[in-house]
Amino acid sequence: MTYEEAQLRSDIAHENFTLQKLIEAGESLMGDEQQTMGILGLVGKVLGSIFGGPIGGAVGEASGRFIGDSLYEDYKIDPNQFKFARPTAAKASREFRDFYNDMSNQQWADFAANIGMAYIQAGGLEGGEFHNPTEIDWSTYGNQLPTGEEVANLPDGGLSEVNTFDARSSLSAWEEFSNFDWEGSGTIVEGTSLFGVGEDMVSRVEFMTNPLYYEMGLVEGLFK
Repeated sequence: MTYEEAQLRSDIAHENFTLQKLIEAGESLMGDEQQTMGILGLVGKVLGSIFGGPIGGAVGEASGRFIGDSLYEDYKIDPNQFKFARPTAAKASREFRDFYNDMSNQQWADFAANIGMAYIQAGGLEGGEFHNPTEIDWSTYGNQLPTGEEVANLPDGGLSEVNTFDARSSLSAWEEFSNFDWEGSGTIVEGTSLFGVGEDMVSRVEFMTNPLYYEMGLVEGLFK
């Protein structure tokens, strides 16, 4: 082996070793970045949920992850610094670039999914139907359906509005209405539940002729 051949082999080995170390450093940095994003995203979600409910949690998590991402620069490898390992370096550079592009796209996809989850957590699908996003309280977890007291305070005791509630097909959603004395109905006994409707509580005639229950859509389901 001539001196020139030995030197060539040494240069190739040195470049491959250098490139491998750069790739390992980049992979380690990406791992640190993802960990930081995960921690800040979790902190943002917890704090956002406490102070802003479902939507606060979604925005807080996304904000935390974006902040974590901003703390790191995208890792790059310049293939032009290599002579013999340039093709391998160019491939590694593309892989790093694709990784950051995919991570950015995934962040936006996760944010959209979290907004959808916040909509569900805020009661957007309560009653088995889609609610107008502008009509629900995004900062409140759970049931968005009106309580019995809220309905009782509506004009005409809620008779004119009750048909608009998406829970009208659910008996359980109307249980809480049973503690209110609906004017003119004479059909609900205080302290009882609509699950206990029977001949000893509400007469068939009173029940089936009361307009409130027609509005609720319960007559056909209970007395067929």
